[in-house]
Amino acid sequence: ALAKRDSMRIKRALLKFARGLIGRGFAAWIEAMDEAVFERILLQRTIASILHVKLRAAYNGWLEASSVMKRQRVIMNRIIRRIAGRCLVTAWDTWTASVTELSRQRRIVRRVLRKCLHRTLARAFDAWADWLPHISGNQRKVQMVLAR
Repeated sequence: ALAKRDSMRIKRALLKFARGLIGRGFAAWIEAMDEAVFERILLQRTIASILHVKLRAAYNGWLEASSVMKRQRVIMNRIIRRIAGRCLVTAWDTWTASVTELSRQRRIVRRVLRKCLHRTLARAFDAWADWLPHISGNQRKVQMVLAR
Protein backbone atom coordinates (compact mmCIF):
# COMPACT_ATOMS: atom_id res chain seq x y z
CA ALA A 1 0.00 0.00 0.00
CA LEU A 2 2.90 2.26 0.64
CA ALA A 3 4.20 1.64 -2.82
CA LYS A 4 0.78 2.33 -4.22
CA ARG A 5 0.60 5.63 -2.37
CA ASP A 6 4.05 6.64 -3.55
CA SER A 7 3.11 5.70 -7.06
CA MET A 8 0.01 7.92 -6.78
CA ARG A 9 2.08 10.78 -5.50
CA ILE A 10 4.51 10.39 -8.35
CA LYS A 11 1.64 10.33 -10.84
CA ARG A 12 0.14 13.45 -9.30
CA ALA A 13 3.48 15.21 -9.34
CA LEU A 14 3.98 14.23 -12.98
CA LEU A 15 0.46 15.41 -13.88
CA LYS A 16 1.05 18.66 -12.05
CA PHE A 17 4.35 19.11 -13.85
CA ALA A 18 2.72 18.27 -17.21
CA ARG A 19 -0.14 20.63 -16.54
CA GLY A 20 2.38 23.30 -15.60
CA LEU A 21 4.23 22.77 -18.86
CA ILE A 22 0.98 22.89 -20.83
CA GLY A 23 -0.18 25.90 -18.83
CA ARG A 24 3.10 27.72 -19.36
CA GLY A 25 3.01 26.87 -23.05
CA PHE A 26 -0.53 28.15 -23.34
CA ALA A 27 0.37 31.29 -21.37
CA ALA A 28 3.37 31.86 -23.65
CA TRP A 29 1.14 31.42 -26.71
CA ILE A 30 -1.43 33.91 -25.32
CA GLU A 31 1.36 36.38 -24.56
CA ALA A 32 2.75 35.98 -28.11
CA MET A 33 -0.73 36.52 -29.55
CA ASP A 34 -1.27 39.63 -27.43
CA GLU A 35 2.08 40.99 -28.58
CA ALA A 36 1.24 40.23 -32.24
CA VAL A 37 -2.11 41.99 -31.90
CA PHE A 38 -0.43 44.99 -30.24
CA GLU A 39 2.21 45.16 -32.98
CA ARG A 40 -0.47 44.89 -35.68
CA ILE A 41 -2.47 47.75 -34.08
CA LEU A 42 0.71 49.83 -33.74
CA LEU A 43 1.59 49.16 -37.39
CA GLN A 44 -1.95 50.07 -38.53
CA ARG A 45 -1.79 53.33 -36.56
CA THR A 46 1.60 54.17 -38.04
CA ILE A 47 0.39 53.48 -41.59
CA ALA A 48 -2.82 55.42 -40.95
CA SER A 49 -0.78 58.33 -39.57
CA ILE A 50 1.42 58.36 -42.68
CA LEU A 51 -1.63 58.18 -44.92
CA HIS A 52 -3.36 60.90 -42.89
CA VAL A 53 -0.34 63.16 -43.27
CA LYS A 54 -0.46 62.72 -47.04
CA LEU A 55 -4.23 63.06 -47.07
CA ARG A 56 -4.06 66.16 -44.85
CA ALA A 57 -1.40 67.68 -47.12
CA ALA A 58 -3.55 66.99 -50.18
CA TYR A 59 -6.62 68.47 -48.48
CA ASN A 60 -4.70 71.56 -47.40
CA GLY A 61 -3.43 71.98 -50.96
CA TRP A 62 -6.96 71.68 -52.33
CA LEU A 63 -8.27 74.12 -49.72
CA GLU A 64 -5.61 76.68 -50.63
CA ALA A 65 -6.27 76.26 -54.35
CA SER A 66 -10.01 76.65 -53.86
CA SER A 67 -9.58 79.80 -51.77
CA VAL A 68 -7.28 81.25 -54.43
CA MET A 69 -9.89 80.41 -57.07
CA LYS A 70 -12.60 82.09 -54.97
CA ARG A 71 -10.51 85.25 -54.66
CA GLN A 72 -9.79 85.22 -58.40
CA ARG A 73 -13.50 84.73 -59.14
CA VAL A 74 -14.38 87.72 -56.94
CA ILE A 75 -11.78 89.87 -58.68
CA MET A 76 -12.97 88.76 -62.14
CA ASN A 77 -16.60 89.54 -61.21
CA ARG A 78 -15.57 93.03 -60.11
CA ILE A 79 -13.71 93.62 -63.36
CA ILE A 80 -16.63 92.34 -65.44
CA ARG A 81 -19.05 94.53 -63.47
CA ARG A 82 -16.83 97.56 -64.07
CA ILE A 83 -16.59 96.87 -67.79
CA ALA A 84 -20.30 96.16 -68.07
CA GLY A 85 -21.03 99.18 -65.90
CA ARG A 86 -19.00 101.42 -68.18
CA CYS A 87 -20.80 100.08 -71.23
CA LEU A 88 -24.17 100.51 -69.54
CA VAL A 89 -23.32 104.02 -68.37
CA THR A 90 -22.20 104.97 -71.86
CA ALA A 91 -25.36 103.49 -73.38
CA TRP A 92 -27.52 105.22 -70.75
CA ASP A 93 -25.84 108.58 -71.34
CA THR A 94 -26.25 108.21 -75.10
CA TRP A 95 -29.91 107.25 -74.74
CA THR A 96 -30.72 110.12 -72.38
CA ALA A 97 -28.93 112.58 -74.67
CA SER A 98 -30.91 111.25 -77.63
CA VAL A 99 -34.19 111.48 -75.74
CA THR A 100 -33.40 115.05 -74.65
CA GLU A 101 -32.45 116.09 -78.17
CA LEU A 102 -35.52 114.45 -79.73
CA SER A 103 -37.75 116.12 -77.16
CA ARG A 104 -36.20 119.52 -77.94
CA GLN A 105 -36.62 118.94 -81.69
CA ARG A 106 -40.27 117.92 -81.24
CA ARG A 107 -41.02 121.09 -79.29
CA ILE A 108 -39.45 123.20 -82.05
CA VAL A 109 -41.37 121.35 -84.78
CA ARG A 110 -44.67 121.74 -82.87
CA ARG A 111 -44.06 125.45 -82.37
CA VAL A 112 -43.24 125.95 -86.06
CA LEU A 113 -46.27 123.91 -87.14
CA ARG A 114 -48.54 125.87 -84.80
CA LYS A 115 -47.23 129.16 -86.15
CA CYS A 116 -47.68 127.98 -89.73
CA LEU A 117 -51.15 126.63 -89.03
CA HIS A 118 -52.25 129.73 -87.15
CA ARG A 119 -50.82 131.99 -89.81
CA THR A 120 -52.54 129.99 -92.55
CA LEU A 121 -55.82 129.93 -90.63
CA ALA A 122 -55.53 133.62 -89.83
CA ARG A 123 -54.85 134.47 -93.49
CA ALA A 124 -57.72 132.27 -94.63
CA PHE A 125 -60.08 133.83 -92.12
CA ASP A 126 -58.93 137.37 -92.99
CA ALA A 127 -59.35 136.63 -96.69
CA TRP A 128 -62.82 135.21 -96.08
CA ALA A 129 -63.76 138.17 -93.89
CA ASP A 130 -62.55 140.60 -96.55
CA TRP A 131 -64.27 138.72 -99.33
CA LEU A 132 -67.65 138.24 -97.63
CA PRO A 133 -68.79 141.89 -97.67
CA HIS A 134 -68.04 142.15 -101.38
CA ILE A 135 -70.20 139.16 -102.24
CA SER A 136 -73.00 139.92 -99.96
CA GLY A 137 -74.55 143.31 -99.67
CA ASN A 138 -76.13 142.38 -96.47
CA GLN A 139 -73.92 143.67 -93.68
CA ARG A 140 -76.05 142.21 -90.99
CA LYS A 141 -75.46 138.60 -92.13
CA VAL A 142 -71.74 139.19 -92.09
CA GLN A 143 -71.82 140.53 -88.56
CA MET A 144 -73.90 137.56 -87.38
CA VAL A 145 -71.47 135.09 -88.86
CA LEU A 146 -68.52 136.96 -87.40
CA ALA A 147 -70.17 137.19 -84.00
CA ARG A 148 -70.43 133.44 -83.66
